[in-house]
Amino acid sequence: MLYDFKTFEAKVVAAKEWLAKEYRGLRTGRASPAVLDSISVSAYGSMTPLKQVAAIGVEDARTLRIQPYDIGILKDIERAISSADLGLGSSSDGTVIRVTFPELTAERREQLIKVAKGKLEEARTTVRLARDEAWKDIQEKERAGEITEDDKFSHKEEMQKKVDKANEDLEKGAIRKPHHMNNEELPYEKRYPRIAREKLVIPRTMEGTLNLDFYDVAKELNDILSDTPGYVGLAPVGSRTRGYARQGSEQESDVDVLFFYDSSKTPRHEFEFARHSAISAVQNSQGKTIDSGFPINVTHMGIVYSLLPLSRGQTQETQLGFLFAQTAIGPHIDESRKQVAEYLKTFPSPSRAKAIRGLADATVALEMKFEDRIYRMNIPKDELDKMWSGRQQQWEKQIVESIKLYSS
Repeated sequence: MLYDFKTFEAKVVAAKEWLAKEYRGLRTGRASPAVLDSISVSAYGSMTPLKQVAAIGVEDARTLRIQPYDIGILKDIERAISSADLGLGSSSDGTVIRVTFPELTAERREQLIKVAKGKLEEARTTVRLARDEAWKDIQEKERAGEITEDDKFSHKEEMQKKVDKANEDLEKGAIRKPHHMNNEELPYEKRYPRIAREKLVIPRTMEGTLNLDFYDVAKELNDILSDTPGYVGLAPVGSRTRGYARQGSEQESDVDVLFFYDSSKTPRHEFEFARHSAISAVQNSQGKTIDSGFPINVTHMGIVYSLLPLSRGQTQETQLGFLFAQTAIGPHIDESRKQVAEYLKTFPSPSRAKAIRGLADATVALEMKFEDRIYRMNIPKDELDKMWSGRQQQWEKQIVESIKLYSS
């Protein structure tokens, strides 16, 4: 007889979500609106979450800008931030509050790592308690004759597998935060070993040096935007991922980034405000120029609009293929890839093959838009031919493999 683990699984999900929220709230020296998630303001006779009474944006790498919807509660917001004891500085010009994030010392980083480990242990304890409750319920059902003894031990084994998986997921979330807090400066090939050897990413400059600093930019943008409504993810593109970037203060290549968002979760203008704020903050902190076109809408209808003409063999410029880039990161990238995969599954096989081929073609065509710029860099023709040889097949293979993964 099957046992319903829904209650246990709901508590595991709650533990994961709690841990993720607690990690986002740990201050790491970088301005992040998530740090203020726990703050409530005494206003209008009740305690109200700060984000419901004010607009919170990133002004630069170490500063948040808080604009109250009602200027009359500005002092209440200041008091709430001060009493939260987050170790942040704040100042007001009478209309806007600015919250500053002091740079972390080595001692403070060590303290945060200890706190992060403590949060992990709390989440594990929640999972253990949920396991004990489920095991008690299973035993009671066996005593009541609802299940057999064999069922009881079978359910216990199944439950332990779920516990092991939950703890593994919690560990995965825990590994990243202390590493980020330590701010370890490792060589690029050790920090991003997978990306450094991928065929679709050629992270060498024209001078021949390995350089993955574009991914540092992408990760910081992603960290800032991770809690933004409608934000799906982003993908670094352009010369820095294609092996023809230039270094040097006057000629250094821009960092090209594509953003993905879901218009069913937030209006485009609100997402655009958050995106531009993040870009401004990261340009200041990283000292790089970030170039970004219009964000790509990955609602169901946005996917249909991009893929349906391709399935009919028509040409269409679409940036959707970059969703499958190996450097794409974001909280909902996997969900969007799965959505594309599920939609493509509804096509007959010939139309599906056309759509995938068209998506790869369109992606390469967008990459090659920069070719005039490449010629101006005086790259030898044989190097150019080598650069583009098999590029379409590489993208097609990447998209096919991803679709198989996300539709399985």
